[in-house]
Amino acid sequence: MLESILIQNFALIDTLRIKIASGLTVITGETGAGKSTFLKALSLIGGGRAHASLIRTGTNEAKIEANFIMRQDNALKSLLRSLGIRDSKKLTVTRILKRRLGKSNGSKNSTQINGVNVSVTDLQRVMSSMLEISGQDDAHHLRQASTHLHLIDQAAGLGESRQLLESSYQQLVQIDEELASSFRRQQSQADREDFLSFQLNELKEARLEDPLEDEHLEQKITQLRNAARLREDAYSIDRVLYGQQGSAVEQLNSALSALERLLEVDATLKASYDDLQTALAITEDIARSASSYARSLSDDTSGLADMEDRLDVLKTLKKKHRGTLADVMIRRDEIARELLSFESLDERIRVLNEQRRVIGQSLLSQAQALSEARQRFAPTLCRSIERELSDLGMPKAKLEVEFIPQLANQGCTIGEQIVGSKGLERANLLISANPGEPLLPVQSAASGGEISRITLAIKRVIADLDPVSVYVFDEVDSGVGGPTAEALGLKLKHVSHSRQVLCITHLPQVAGIGDQHLFVSKQVKGDRTRSIIKSLSMEQRIEEVSRMLGGKRITDRTRANAEELLGLANG
Repeated sequence: MLESILIQNFALIDTLRIKIASGLTVITGETGAGKSTFLKALSLIGGGRAHASLIRTGTNEAKIEANFIMRQDNALKSLLRSLGIRDSKKLTVTRILKRRLGKSNGSKNSTQINGVNVSVTDLQRVMSSMLEISGQDDAHHLRQASTHLHLIDQAAGLGESRQLLESSYQQLVQIDEELASSFRRQQSQADREDFLSFQLNELKEARLEDPLEDEHLEQKITQLRNAARLREDAYSIDRVLYGQQGSAVEQLNSALSALERLLEVDATLKASYDDLQTALAITEDIARSASSYARSLSDDTSGLADMEDRLDVLKTLKKKHRGTLADVMIRRDEIARELLSFESLDERIRVLNEQRRVIGQSLLSQAQALSEARQRFAPTLCRSIERELSDLGMPKAKLEVEFIPQLANQGCTIGEQIVGSKGLERANLLISANPGEPLLPVQSAASGGEISRITLAIKRVIADLDPVSVYVFDEVDSGVGGPTAEALGLKLKHVSHSRQVLCITHLPQVAGIGDQHLFVSKQVKGDRTRSIIKSLSMEQRIEEVSRMLGGKRITDRTRANAEELLGLANG
């Protein structure tokens, strides 16, 4: 239920806050007063397109905010949670329109639900089950052929069957997507498998075990190539430190003896003595290491060529695979795993094909059963709507549902059938408003007023099944008068027993039957014009209905007629 709406700086509206009653709210006012502006504000709440031209002249920002009381709707709550909106008994929708100033890109329109920023598309998804507007300028449900099939399913109570079909269809789509991917892999697998097998054989033949083998080889090759010079330098180190007369070790021993004599006199030199002993030990170790290193060097270069060949192999592999030897070993293991995955691809395709066969048969059976139920029910729905339209000034209207096979690019092929997410077919509601006229799609053949009356007739038929909680009608009374006008008002009243209804009307018979009456007028103050909307008291309602009955000249008789109309609603 729409509880209230705030409109600021929107077209001719300055600031306006209106509380909306439950039941039937009628909206009246002279032409050009601003009824269409109010309807446009509601359209924005429903997810309509926003234009900077709607912002009131002299201001840079417009705001429309509507408060709804939510009824129990698990699907809607689930959708809201998926958008990050917490569960609440109330829903506040806010649209802010900003005028772009200069070359700045900083000013952007915003859309919020309960303070959470959402896209306009998400707002449309949320409001599709809360607000429906039927008017000449609105691309509402009946003007979209895609909704006609949903209308039939809803009226026939086929919603659960359709949900099951949609679930099966999504399963089949997922299988088809995986199959397509698997077939693409299979087509490219042969060449890639040959390529990977060649690479793996090459890597296996290289017998890679040590990720540092190339570094060790380079070190060994360098030693062999420079063995004589390295040996001479190492022996030279040994001689200087230890082997020759006057060596470093000999000199350190002499110094150590001198320090021993000094210690006998001055104990403070103990630390220096210890350091010198350490230096002597280190020098002796270095000398021994140099001697050992010299003896370890070999002049045998018979294996040098093999080492160089091996190093060339390793360098080639590193260059080919663009990494270190460790990276090459990792790539070898990855190739082995990918080749193993190829072996299981054929089996996976076989399993997927079997799953597709089973799910496809189930989906086709569901679609055929749903199609039969739709085609059985469609004539019943059309006759019910025709009866309602007869009371609404369209006594000769004929309706028919055209079922159109699903397009190949909009579904899955099962045998010779194409099954889409909604079943085997699309639907188009056809109408002939007058005898002799051909049946044509309602979205193109019906006027704005006729569309609104057809919508009202449908709402009468499916009122208890429709999830939408707020209906807004514009021009539903176009071209209607006399007894038909009274019948139209009663039908609106009947629908408002289970749904909140807002109706812009020019008929006193409809205005008199409302539970709430909003009056739209224009006010000129200085050089500015603004639209005002106010809820009328009973006395004000009598005056407004009298104006609608008699124009500017209101007599006691027109006032009595107005009181009578209002008495029908409130007596």
